[in-house]
Amino acid sequence: MKSFFSSLIVLFIVIPNGYSLNVDEATIHALINETKALRQETKDLRDEVTQLKRQLAVKSTPRKTIKPRVVPQPKPKTHSASKADISPAPSNTDVQRLTDASRFSILIDPDLGIPGAYNGSALLTNLAQANGDLLALQYRQTIENVLSKTQQYYLVLSGSVGGQAYVIKPYVDSRISDIDLTIANITAMAGIGRWVTGFLSIDYDNLSPGSLNPPQIGPRYANSRIYLDQGYVTIGNLNQAPLYGSIGQMYLPFGQYNGFMINSPLTASLFTTVERPVLLGYSHSTDITELDIEVYGYQGETASPFASSNVNEWGASADYFINKSNWNSNIGIGYISNIADAEGIQLNGQFTRACSLFGGFAYPCNAAETLVHKVPGFDIHGNLTVGPFSFITEYITGVRAFSPIDLSFNRKGAKPRAFDIEGGYEFRFLRKPSNIAFGYGFTQQALGLLLPAKSYSITLTTSLWRNTTQSLGYQHDINYGFYTEAGGQQLPVYRTIDRDNLGRSSDSIIFALTASF
Repeated sequence: MKSFFSSLIVLFIVIPNGYSLNVDEATIHALINETKALRQETKDLRDEVTQLKRQLAVKSTPRKTIKPRVVPQPKPKTHSASKADISPAPSNTDVQRLTDASRFSILIDPDLGIPGAYNGSALLTNLAQANGDLLALQYRQTIENVLSKTQQYYLVLSGSVGGQAYVIKPYVDSRISDIDLTIANITAMAGIGRWVTGFLSIDYDNLSPGSLNPPQIGPRYANSRIYLDQGYVTIGNLNQAPLYGSIGQMYLPFGQYNGFMINSPLTASLFTTVERPVLLGYSHSTDITELDIEVYGYQGETASPFASSNVNEWGASADYFINKSNWNSNIGIGYISNIADAEGIQLNGQFTRACSLFGGFAYPCNAAETLVHKVPGFDIHGNLTVGPFSFITEYITGVRAFSPIDLSFNRKGAKPRAFDIEGGYEFRFLRKPSNIAFGYGFTQQALGLLLPAKSYSITLTTSLWRNTTQSLGYQHDINYGFYTEAGGQQLPVYRTIDRDNLGRSSDSIIFALTASF
């Protein structure tokens, strides 16, 4: 542009007021060269403006008019790179493909900037395990409301990691203390179009090698097993219809197992069930209420003598929620056709050798997973929050007793059941959200599953940093009476020397630190 103004000045000097002046040949050639350079600069500027207009036109195109394309992958080349291998400048089609690809997002901020619980409980990884497919759909509703309904393809990554330090005075023997990594998981949820949601959770096993079946030799960090905890596909869109369906591996919606304590409540230790069902659900909500119903079927781990290897178990659950401005509550019920598939009954935590003791139906001892008859289960649970006060309770029981051959209590068929009630109070500690909670739980006829008869606990929890929790808890357990007897698979639960555990109590002090992301 400088050469352009210089030429104008020269012209005004050379031809003022219509009169001609003598100009030498060198000056004329210089003017001609500057004019050519000016023309080239003008052409280059026009090309740049045209390219910018094309890019702006692509960016301003509404996303709803863009259809995803399948881009074929180039075949690998086996020769050295040459000029022929160098890609040309991006064309309009290439820009369009990049715009399409931008619709597939990985969300590294799972809370999407939405104000939530300071302790991270609103993050994907901390959603309740039961009814997880429904909670994932509701979580997806939140995402779509933030991103826009046209953002249909995305991946949400979340996770948590945590450790504990504890001191335990067991029923017998000397005090035990330890520091351990107790939580490490990654959770992923994929939005695949408007109707399909994929969910998986990869978890970590902190059991020592000696606790495995069969036991292994080595330090405990040599285990650190990584395994798939949950993985399922859900078809549904709650913005379009109240019905949905899921298939895969998940925690069955039998029991809620909510709690404020560091350790799981006795109800969860006994009845939590992970299977691979097909599930149908219904969810209808208003500004104040919500009704959720789920039914499911699956092939159970255990079976009666005449059952075949088919889908032979089922269950159903229903929950009703009320959410007011200053209080909220929930009540729910559940039914399952066989509680013997629960984790606490499949494995009671005792690693038996040579089938000398009962370790759960999962051990191939005697009839193993073959039962004389099934034992259905029933669950009722509820919670209430009024201002800073919260209350949680749950009761789960077998509908009938096991055969004494399968699981016994005092020489009769056992009918295991568990109860949990907790109360919490929220307050501020160092201006951070905190909670103090008290809990009480009991089991009945569950000695064969190595659970205490009664449990009392108190936990203080705070969140000094966002998406973290720091908890300090105390738990007092009371075992079944000294003269109580129990067994399973026609095997005893205790050796004679171990019966000193009966009629005694144990105490635990636990500190836990967990971070979620």
